Amino acid sequence: MLFEFSNQILAAKLNLEKPKKEFVSSKIVTDSRKISKGDCFLALKGPNFNGHDFIDEALNRGASFVISEKNHPQDEKILGVDSTHECLSFLAKYQRKKFEGKVIGITGSNGKTSTKLLLSSLLSDKFDPSQIYASPGNWNNFYGLCFSLLELKKHHKFGIFEIGTNDFGEINELSSILQPEVGVITSIGKAHLEKLINLEGVAQEKSDIFKNVLLQGTCIFPDINAHLSEFHAKSHDKKIRSFSSDELNAKKSNSKCVEAILVSLGIENISFDQIYNLSKDVVVPSRTEQGYNSKGVLIIDDTYNANPDSFKEAFRVLDSTDKENKICVIGDMKELGKDFQQEMKKIIDEACERFDYVFLFNSKFELSKENVVKINIANAEEKIGSLLNKNTAILFKASRSVKIEDCMNIFK
Repeated sequence: MLFEFSNQILAAKLNLEKPKKEFVSSKIVTDSRKISKGDCFLALKGPNFNGHDFIDEALNRGASFVISEKNHPQDEKILGVDSTHECLSFLAKYQRKKFEGKVIGITGSNGKTSTKLLLSSLLSDKFDPSQIYASPGNWNNFYGLCFSLLELKKHHKFGIFEIGTNDFGEINELSSILQPEVGVITSIGKAHLEKLINLEGVAQEKSDIFKNVLLQGTCIFPDINAHLSEFHAKSHDKKIRSFSSDELNAKKSNSKCVEAILVSLGIENISFDQIYNLSKDVVVPSRTEQGYNSKGVLIIDDTYNANPDSFKEAFRVLDSTDKENKICVIGDMKELGKDFQQEMKKIIDEACERFDYVFLFNSKFELSKENVVKINIANAEEKIGSLLNKNTAILFKASRSVKIEDCMNIFK
């Protein structure tokens, strides 16, 4: 963290009664097993866990003090608050306020992590790598964003963060915590339609990031004509920069986006060709990640998540391989709501047109095509195994909850 704090300081900030004895810390920890001497243990609660059950363990491991909810038994080392969830939000906002570097917030239906990693790599080449902070993995929900902000240090000059959403209002909540100097939308696609309803809903939700970009900051978005009025309306009184998106090549779109971010940061001596060439080396785990098994089969791992647009990019990657036989193993796309059957049909139809074999893993889709085979974890090896050789490329892709990686791992 950027600052040292105590139970007394925190109590004052939260308008709580001042504790009689002061305990100081500079690190928030929420896993009691990872407590080191002097850490502050924040007892969070969730559907499947309750940090209050581990307060004694945290203190025994050397926690300086504990932040718990008021209904838990208190003592001199336990600061009771109304909500540990809200306390985490406060700490993240306070950390952001103290940070003197540039903050870049990235949202979008696709390309958030790829854009973050590409930008981080370019900035690390331009500056001392220790000055660049990029949030880990896909830490883009409330907890991920707050914990990421709390990892900022004084030596960081740039902080790059992802912001995700499943429902209306989440982008506004998260970006109000982040308060970026540069707010970025990478793409607008058919993701989370169960709650966001349609592309207009996606654009409405994603563009809320611009409402919380700091004054004199920059709002960056793709030049999608259907959504430009929404983007401009929420970018009022801030600098605006758009980039050309390429529906057929995600790496080009991401590179154009990063080029716009760099210019907004005052870095103009890195050409698009340099950015695009580097983008080819950026690997996001489980997102069109390629590798060979012992039989020489090219396995394309895109098991992290799925929506209609990311499927098109995955198909492009499979198509671009030099393998003679191309196989596609597809699982369901979640959170499409009423559009599920229609969008799944489009994806399956396209796969059948482009590839030699198409398999549907653990799917709820009402299948009518004879040349598509439904499989599950029990019969996957029997149905697919004999088709695999050194002339084969096979793609695995589905939404995260499908766990299609279990099927892929059979053939790794």
